Amino acid sequence: MNASLRLFTGIGRATLGAFAAVGYAAMLLVEALHFSAWGWRIGQPLRISAVARQMREIGADALPIVGLLGFTVGLMLGIQVHRLAERVRRAVASGVAVAKS
Repeated sequence: MNASLRLFTGIGRATLGAFAAVGYAAMLLVEALHFSAWGWRIGQPLRISAVARQMREIGADALPIVGLLGFTVGLMLGIQVHRLAERVRRAVASGVAVAKS
């Protein structure tokens, strides 16, 4: 198999994978909307309290974790900039460098 055929094969596989992912997400959306509108007819009613609880658990309860991750990434970036500034012997305040990046 020559290089150009391998290149196009890889592009084709990636494209098909992307279409498959979009199709999966679309079918998930259609199924969710179907059960939201017509689920009560087949014994699967929409429970607003359960939906609100899940939205809170997925969203608001994850904020401390997201904040901790952001703080950790910022701290590591600050340490790296400070070490780089020491290496090149420049007087760069790591807080200013992080704020400008």
